[in-house]
Amino acid sequence: MLVELAGGHNVSIHLIETRIPPYEIRLNLQDNGIAEIHTLFIVWGAMFLPDDGKLFRPDPWMLALVMLYGGKLYAFDVYGKDIRIFPTFFDPAASGLYRVRYGGDIDVTRLGISESTMVYPELRGTWKIADFEGIVPPRRKHRADHARSHRRHHTLKHVETPWEILGVGRSAKREEVKHAYRKLARHYHPDLNRSPDATRMMQKVNLAYQAMLRELGDDPPVGYS
Repeated sequence: MLVELAGGHNVSIHLIETRIPPYEIRLNLQDNGIAEIHTLFIVWGAMFLPDDGKLFRPDPWMLALVMLYGGKLYAFDVYGKDIRIFPTFFDPAASGLYRVRYGGDIDVTRLGISESTMVYPELRGTWKIADFEGIVPPRRKHRADHARSHRRHHTLKHVETPWEILGVGRSAKREEVKHAYRKLARHYHPDLNRSPDATRMMQKVNLAYQAMLRELGDDPPVGYS
């Protein structure tokens, strides 16, 4: 969802209903940042989060979001026609475990913008984010003009999923994924493909293959690229 705040800033809200690899989080942050759009990720609580007060070991993608939002993430749950959005705090315990604490329902009118500087390996950098503790400063005129132009001529970029990149179905088995990867690798490998885009595409295929192996419960083989 793309919304405009009272001050003229734009916020892209992503409701996460399936696991999302850190590199896809990074791509969303990069693309939105280039377009002067702040990003808010909200996770499906009933799908991914334990009961309040429980010890929990978050997956890398979820830990990346926790760090992005300063030790918490935002979650949503659906009750009939109603949706509840609430902060979820991750208090460090020991050995990679966190104690989860649910906050009260948020006030959506508190949606604002800020920046988050990350040292997390796959999200290193400073990112434009939105949260419910941010501020809504007035936007300078030239930026507002840019935002209006962006809305007229662009739609929010679709980020390809790993299976879309490899050209396989979501339910593809290990051998099918492996076959698709090898076919694309032969096509895009810089030693065989001299196009200027070959190296970028090969990296994209490698990342997608790695993500698919993790989803299938396999560790990427040494030297898979």
